[in-house]
Amino acid sequence: WILATHFEPDQVEVVHHAIIDLASAELRGQAEALDQREPGPGWTCYGGNGLNDRNGGRIIDLAGWAPGAQPSRMPEGYAIPIQPGDFVVVQIHYHYDDSAPADLSRMVFDLASPAEVEAAGGSFDQLTSQLYLGAAEIPCVAGDTEPLCDRDAALDRVEALYGSFNRGLAEALTAICGYEPEDFAEMNEGTAWSSCDLPVLNPGRIVSIAAHMHELGSTYRMTLNPDTPDERVLLDIADWDFDWQFGYRPVEDIVLERGDVLRVECSWGRDRAPYEAVGYILWAEGTGDEMCYSNVTTAPG
Repeated sequence: WILATHFEPDQVEVVHHAIIDLASAELRGQAEALDQREPGPGWTCYGGNGLNDRNGGRIIDLAGWAPGAQPSRMPEGYAIPIQPGDFVVVQIHYHYDDSAPADLSRMVFDLASPAEVEAAGGSFDQLTSQLYLGAAEIPCVAGDTEPLCDRDAALDRVEALYGSFNRGLAEALTAICGYEPEDFAEMNEGTAWSSCDLPVLNPGRIVSIAAHMHELGSTYRMTLNPDTPDERVLLDIADWDFDWQFGYRPVEDIVLERGDVLRVECSWGRDRAPYEAVGYILWAEGTGDEMCYSNVTTAPG
């Protein structure tokens, strides 16, 4: 049983984020086949680890890391089970300027001792987590003649770099959140924002909330049941910092129920990045692209 996890980045200047999954033995053949397709250790992937559990097997979200993230420990009575044959897949995204240094990042686990397992009655409860994603589009400043200021050209770039799934996700999130491309086209003064109301899919007591944007990020807010008498702001980051990405834990019990709504709101400013933001910015994997990304972990019960 895993009680706590921590990803320790080595080359902090180029490690953009890490996603760590626990995969069951049935998926080992898939992983080995993916590894053998490319020289060197591992394989290339974007927006996932490339494994498919639809025909059997299981993939458990172990941990995630972004700059500033701290070690993660389960609440009392909760842990992640490891079965014989399970293996860990670590997906790391790197952001290189002009060199790719060798990276010795590693994962650290705190495992339950036999005495701790016995004290828990031989088993632990398990947490659940859910992604709550908003749209992310930042058009060019009015009058900019850069060819990539054309939204379709920017979508073509995203697909060429990260694949058709990423292009589809960028367009789907805009539609799911109730926007048309024309809505963002009017945000042409160097700043943009989006809001998205999403149903709660993982009811339970909130254990932690994490938000993720890139270097254009300006503000982030998550609100429970917005525009109702029970409205409650869960997380409000008034000055986003890419190097300060915590998993925030509530200081009192907050319980999500089925039928509740979570609103995620993100804003971005082209003047915030330590580089020149070129072209129409879309939801995509690169540090120079953007996101409006949230993860909520709950303890069911």
